[in-house]
Amino acid sequence: MKKLTLLLVLILGHTTLFAQQDGSITYRIDVDGMDAQTKSLMQNLAMVMTFKGKQSRTDMDMGMVKMSTITKDNITYSLMDYMGNKFKIPLTQEDVQKTKWNESDYTVDYTSKTKDIAGYPCNLAIIKTKSNDVFNIWYCNKLQLNACSQTPYSNFKGGCPMEFDMVKDGVRMKMQATKVDLSPVSDSAFIIPDGYQEISPSQLEQMRMMGGSMPSK
Repeated sequence: MKKLTLLLVLILGHTTLFAQQDGSITYRIDVDGMDAQTKSLMQNLAMVMTFKGKQSRTDMDMGMVKMSTITKDNITYSLMDYMGNKFKIPLTQEDVQKTKWNESDYTVDYTSKTKDIAGYPCNLAIIKTKSNDVFNIWYCNKLQLNACSQTPYSNFKGGCPMEFDMVKDGVRMKMQATKVDLSPVSDSAFIIPDGYQEISPSQLEQMRMMGGSMPSK
């Protein structure tokens, strides 16, 4: 569970959107590489990304852990509700950029392979790292979104990612879009909720180093 939680922190940390359209994308999440008991808790996982102009939010409910990000006014707030312990981590654009991979550490191969995802035509890009890790991104150029910062690859020039997979500490996570809704979105969706203890990115990093232990209030 701790490994999965930290993997979700990494993914959600890259879901900052600068959209040209209002709407939302719902992703199905599949996870492998865990024990049977933990995997049984991860059934029917989904993530919803909502966006309006330069505002965005991402929400995921894992039962024991609820995670969200809200981006507005060039600041991303990462929200975590870990068994009733609520934490808020403010991240500047500089903080987000620090989590990006150096361009010299990987290559991007934009292939000619195509398939439809959630009713939209997508192309395949293959990311290869110096450590021989391989990640696949299926992206769509038809959607008027600049969702590329959803990935940690700073020089990825494809369109809106519709399917993405990554591996961390032996846990593989795959996200695939199942629904795209371009209905208008209210500004109220991007209000930062009360009741969260604010911690710094360095405290979050300390939590990761400690294997997922939450900081004390």
